[in-house]
Amino acid sequence: MAQQGARQRRPSIHDVASHAGVSAATVSKVLAGVTTVKPENAQRVLHAVERLAYRVDPLASDMRRAKRRIIGAIMPEFESEFFGQMVTELEGLAEQRGYTLVAASSRESEAREKEILARMHDWRVAGVVLAP
Repeated sequence: MAQQGARQRRPSIHDVASHAGVSAATVSKVLAGVTTVKPENAQRVLHAVERLAYRVDPLASDMRRAKRRIIGAIMPEFESEFFGQMVTELEGLAEQRGYTLVAASSRESEAREKEILARMHDWRVAGVVLAP
């Protein structure tokens, strides 16, 4: 794998495909659980995934779906037990449904709340939970 500064480049779906001797489409099908892939090809893909320590790039797959699997949460603060527990519960519910929760504190500032909301909109989150 090529070096980028001090860290290694993340293996791509094309790296897995090349290592397994199959197409990127076949790798995608195996990772999506499609059962029509020949068992020997699926096994080679899974071996390549393990050997390369490949992880699905959520941004790339979200771009293909045109939908992010990220939910934002904006709380007034995180210090209180109430808002801390709310974020913990939201995170669990989001993960059960295949989403990742990103939480931020407005620090009880309406201007900061608007800025965070705009930033989350730029990230194209699937939705935002806002606790005023």
